[in-house]
Amino acid sequence: MTWDYDELYSCPYTLLLDELSISGSRAYVVLPALNYRISILRRGNVFREVSNIPGNLDATHVVEACRAISRGMEPRRLEGSLLRAIAHSFFYGGFTIIVDTVEGETIPFMLEMVSPTLHLYYRSGGCRSPGLETWVRFGVFLRSKTGSLIQGLCGRGIECDNGVYKVCGSMGEIVVSHKQINIPGYFRVVVDNTPMRHVVKIPG
Repeated sequence: MTWDYDELYSCPYTLLLDELSISGSRAYVVLPALNYRISILRRGNVFREVSNIPGNLDATHVVEACRAISRGMEPRRLEGSLLRAIAHSFFYGGFTIIVDTVEGETIPFMLEMVSPTLHLYYRSGGCRSPGLETWVRFGVFLRSKTGSLIQGLCGRGIECDNGVYKVCGSMGEIVVSHKQINIPGYFRVVVDNTPMRHVVKIPG
């Protein structure tokens, strides 16, 4: 059964990894998932939502941010720093550190494309934040796959085991491997390196 639409917004499930402070501003470390999404279709004044996000992943903020954008609201006008960070991250893709500044702006602090040859696994929940330096070096590793950049962090911010690396932030855990592995309790994630999809039907 098909449903004709005039406009479509496809928003990635946003993996929340950490919340930390940068010079008094609140920052979030996030990753968008290509394989888990909420799509909002509009036909006239009628909206329809289609999602493949598993029920045991909390998508409350992702759905709220996607709904707001699909209704024409600017991300900077959303209530709450986390919601603004998620909405802004939709427009970038890849590994992102988003800062909600004390001046009232929400801006990317770091953007890194993630190598498509890496295998990533995610679990929500968290530990103590490993700190900004760990995330910056980890982000560069996700792009370059250069293990030496994070080798010095093994045992102090990153768990390293035979080419498998795990970082646990205050909001979630991410495991990265050069080959596919089986980790019970984690979701296999394909990172979306491009912004959210927006499709507009052109009248013919």
